[in-house]
Amino acid sequence: MKLFASLVCYLLFLGFAIAQDVEANHQLKGITIRSSVIKGDKGLLGTKGDKKGTGLVYGLNKGIWTVLNKGKALSSEVEDVQAVAMVTEDIYLAGTWKNGLFISENKGKSWKKHTGFPSNDIRCIQVSQQSQLIYATTTDYGVLKSVDNGKNWVGCTQDTLIGNTSAWSIEIDPENDSIVYVTSFSGEVLKSIDQGCSWSPSLKHDGIMFYDVAISTVNSDKLWAAGASDSSGVFYFSYNQGQRWLPMNNLPNITLNEVIVLEELELVVIGSWNDGCYLMSNDYKWRKMDAIKFDAITDLWIQGDNTLHVFTCGDGVYRIDLAKP
Repeated sequence: MKLFASLVCYLLFLGFAIAQDVEANHQLKGITIRSSVIKGDKGLLGTKGDKKGTGLVYGLNKGIWTVLNKGKALSSEVEDVQAVAMVTEDIYLAGTWKNGLFISENKGKSWKKHTGFPSNDIRCIQVSQQSQLIYATTTDYGVLKSVDNGKNWVGCTQDTLIGNTSAWSIEIDPENDSIVYVTSFSGEVLKSIDQGCSWSPSLKHDGIMFYDVAISTVNSDKLWAAGASDSSGVFYFSYNQGQRWLPMNNLPNITLNEVIVLEELELVVIGSWNDGCYLMSNDYKWRKMDAIKFDAITDLWIQGDNTLHVFTCGDGVYRIDLAKP
């Protein structure tokens, strides 16, 4: 009971003041965004088209998203760019559905297929903030990693574990990149403390697929996990790196799939498959973000101190200044 009370007090602290009628900057209207990353004033996103040869990668420059690769798809076969990553200032990665991994060594101006990457279905790519370590999640080869800017990749797990670590997403502890969390297709949140060599179950909720884990940027002991069934969502908090999870029971009736927590901004934002985005207020209640005019959310990013980017499955990207009164 004391732990739950502490959680409530902690979440109450995550208050904010933001007008619900704030106008959102809206770009790439009508486009399905499948993946995204923002680093400083730069960004990448991958799209899903309606046929082969329509999967594009866009770059963010001076607040404007523009298509890379001379306006062309990554290849004539690529329809869906499911993962993107900015490895260095020049090296970008793009993971696709059915067509493997692509790499650019000139800031996205041109791309080539990575012939040594074993999987054709890449769901997420994350780059360590501390080293050259990169993790990629796949549906058929589990979790893979690279230590040389994505040139060479090795499997993190033994063959017998591949099915268990086929994963939707992966998050790296910002203080220790040997610690990673994956949301697996088995429905669990799994944790590794040895760069994916071994895994242990951290969180499971019957009937729920977990889609996202957020790690505190202030204290990486604190985690949040977002998941959903076909009709409802769940939201969990851990104060000890996933050893124990506490459920939040006051959620709106949404199929929750994204969470971002910025303690510096005293802010919690959640996204869903079916009802847009919600904000947590300082009265411990969720409020709908009416500035987001689309229901299906695919990703959330904060740029700088207060600019929220909301990526959607069908209506491009919304940008909101959270500090605007």
